[in-house]
Amino acid sequence: MSSDTSADTPADTASVIQSAWADQARWSGTADLLKQRISGWRRWTAVAGVAGVVCTTLAAQAWLTNDGAVPWKGLFWLLGSLLLALVPIVLKTTLSADKLDAWVRARAASEALKGAIYRFLLSAPPFAEGASATDFIKHCQETRQSVADLGPLAAQWKPPAAAADKPRPLTLSAADYVQKRVTQAVDSFYLPRAGEAATQASRLRLAEFLLSLLAAALGVLSNDGIQDVLPLMGNAAATVAPWVAVVTTAGGAVAAHLAAARHENLARVYYATAERLRGLRDLWQVSPTRQEPAEVATLVDAVENAITAENGSWVADWSKGG
Repeated sequence: MSSDTSADTPADTASVIQSAWADQARWSGTADLLKQRISGWRRWTAVAGVAGVVCTTLAAQAWLTNDGAVPWKGLFWLLGSLLLALVPIVLKTTLSADKLDAWVRARAASEALKGAIYRFLLSAPPFAEGASATDFIKHCQETRQSVADLGPLAAQWKPPAAAADKPRPLTLSAADYVQKRVTQAVDSFYLPRAGEAATQASRLRLAEFLLSLLAAALGVLSNDGIQDVLPLMGNAAATVAPWVAVVTTAGGAVAAHLAAARHENLARVYYATAERLRGLRDLWQVSPTRQEPAEVATLVDAVENAITAENGSWVADWSKGG
């Protein structure tokens, strides 16, 4: 478990590490699966809520009748009422606190297992130089036990075919660790995710702003006094008035989605973690004693603590509820 990869890892220890990587992949996949479900249902409820209000508003319009082959008025009322009735049920069952808790705990377990593997490979705390595979196994068992109640969810995850070909390190040098765990994490995960989250937040903020402007404009047009200024409007104010509530509802849905998705906070956390990891990497790379086992262990401990802190902040934020 030293930082030198010249020595082969014993077969039994390699098997233990490979098993830990498999467990880490399962919990990572489970977390991704749960996230996809939650994000999908959150989008559905936002769209369905607005669509329900639109349909019920259309059903109340005087110009829309049930005359003809298709009773549009009745159909819009039925569809709108159905959507508005389903939204709270879906929210209660698919976006409940226990669903969010399962997601964040699965992600925490995945990160804890990954951190333990890297610590063991490079003899970083809590694994001293020459630590036995038994110590590592017990440590991983504690992590798995903490999410044992999520076992049925983890059992639903099916590893993609490409996962079998993905290389998992069984031995590691300090330079490999810096490249795989730090540089790749910064360049391929934290900075891109920070950019994506910030972009999503900006788009939602813009949508919220534009809907607020539209609601204000419709509010002016729905005022009875508009006929004195724009006679051509006729009695259009009565037609426009109900749509003020629709647009306001849409703006509220966008704001609620922005708050629930926590894009802005995620962007801050991801970027701050990238900066912290780059700082640790750069300081280590210019150290004349960087290859000393004690300094390598210190680097690994600092990096893993930084990632754990990011994950802890993420978990604490999402545990507040959706």
